[in-house]
Amino acid sequence: MKLGVIGCGAIGRRIVSEGLMMEGIETIYVHDRHGERAESLTTSGVHIANPSTMLDECELIVEAASPAAVREIVLPAVDRGIDVIVMSSGAFADRPLFREIERRAAVTAARVFVPSGAICGIDALKAAAVGGIERLEINTYKRPGSIRPTDEFLERTGIDLVSIDSPTLVFEGAPEEGIRYFPRNVNVSATLDLAAGAGVETVLRVYIDPNIEHNRHEIVLEGTFGRLVISLDNVPSENPGTSELAVLSAISTLRSILSPVRIGT
Repeated sequence: MKLGVIGCGAIGRRIVSEGLMMEGIETIYVHDRHGERAESLTTSGVHIANPSTMLDECELIVEAASPAAVREIVLPAVDRGIDVIVMSSGAFADRPLFREIERRAAVTAARVFVPSGAICGIDALKAAAVGGIERLEINTYKRPGSIRPTDEFLERTGIDLVSIDSPTLVFEGAPEEGIRYFPRNVNVSATLDLAAGAGVETVLRVYIDPNIEHNRHEIVLEGTFGRLVISLDNVPSENPGTSELAVLSAISTLRSILSPVRIGT
């Protein structure tokens, strides 16, 4: 298999290093808007390529760059029948975009994989959706230095992140609105919302907490199956803004695609 990797940050770098050791991957093409990041990964079997070259050469492309990259690379990839792993799941808060990708992939038989990322419980959530979900909430706790809200959010709320000295709720609403204000910090809520399916009103709460050591996600799920509560403290990767679990989730997804046996829902 020829693999393409868009984005050479914490996730992209690890995908490349692990991919080189996976049976079934013969060549890896890399691209990053910061050229030096891609150049630092070149070695035997790893080559710099622009996205158009990847569309000509690759059977699977990993998007690990940004929500904007999802629109730029995933649509043309699925049009060509190329499988894609999407890490910037927040892009799918734009439901018309998601539905268009889904429609085109159905025509070409391309597959779009959205890893669990920095959370767990997606298998249980997907299973619960079959029987019916009555409540789905995710409470995300971030240290002031690890969250990057948009200027629009700061202007609208007048919140001074530096002055917060105790756990403070700064947002409550739907994931699509949360993604609008925190485009790089609440991708996990979009993943949950997608897994839950239509008709479920997912509630996202974002807290700023200067007293926690690591970013935290708390998930509450209730349905015909019963009740599930998950609390997860995420250790950061080499990039403080990316959790180690998100990196490992990407690698695990790639391994699953290459494996003839898949465990879990």
